[in-house]
Amino acid sequence: MLDETRTQAFVQRFGLDEKAASKLRELAPDQQLRVLQEFAPPADMADVSGKLISFAKKVKKTKAHAGSSASSFGDGSQRLAACGVIWQLTHYLVMDFEATGDNVDSRTWEIVEFPCVVVNARTLEIEREFHEYVRPTRHARLSTQCVQNTGIQQHMVDVADPLTAVLGRFYQWLGDFDDGSKACVVTCGNYDLGTALPAEIDALGLPPPPAVLRQWVNIKVPFSQHVFGAQGGKARGMANMLQLLGLQLVGRHHSGIDDSRNIANILKHLAQDGCVITPTGHHTYDGVPQTLPVKEIGA
Repeated sequence: MLDETRTQAFVQRFGLDEKAASKLRELAPDQQLRVLQEFAPPADMADVSGKLISFAKKVKKTKAHAGSSASSFGDGSQRLAACGVIWQLTHYLVMDFEATGDNVDSRTWEIVEFPCVVVNARTLEIEREFHEYVRPTRHARLSTQCVQNTGIQQHMVDVADPLTAVLGRFYQWLGDFDDGSKACVVTCGNYDLGTALPAEIDALGLPPPPAVLRQWVNIKVPFSQHVFGAQGGKARGMANMLQLLGLQLVGRHHSGIDDSRNIANILKHLAQDGCVITPTGHHTYDGVPQTLPVKEIGA
């Protein structure tokens, strides 16, 4: 059974009228899924509802659509497993740093929360988590804005270790994920591994991080391609993506560990829709971060 919240989010996204929404809901679950995945009207189309009705009729005539993601990949867990097989991954490492944010130059911010949520690429389950607060060393006092945004209190970072120690424990915790052959980091934006970590490593005079931390998936990129398609829309952030997928925000927004769990949920639902998650950016630590081509498999 297709989740009604996803259907309703689709209806709202395209502004479908009552007749088009009814036609969509009349379809069998696998046919609805195909429409949700394949329907991509031109951005300037005036009668989107009429186009949807025509497309739904076409889909309904085809009882079995060989080559569709529903038939090729099976249920959601099988699809995410297929993503891992295609890319030869076993896990995704979902990360969302929180930083001091005490001035306009994000390169000078210090990481104050360091989370990582490990998602099994085959089972969709969160297997383990790394989570530590970090004591800033260049600007020891948290700004009022940082406390209000993240919920992190001064005493929480005062008793924490500096980033050098936290990174050392995290590298050990990574184990055989460190070379990037089995896992890839997923973030919500390019800041975490494109700006925050490189800036900290440079400021602290540390060697470059393991290979797995030098490339990442900015989840907003495959989300925007998969959800908006030819319309060319862009995800505005984690909360916006959750809303469009009909998902609840769990925990506190801008808590690093809670955001990482919510991003993991977005990752899961994208994969269940047949979206292949591949790297969108990388940093060689001898220049500026680069973006990479994005691939996506639809129905």
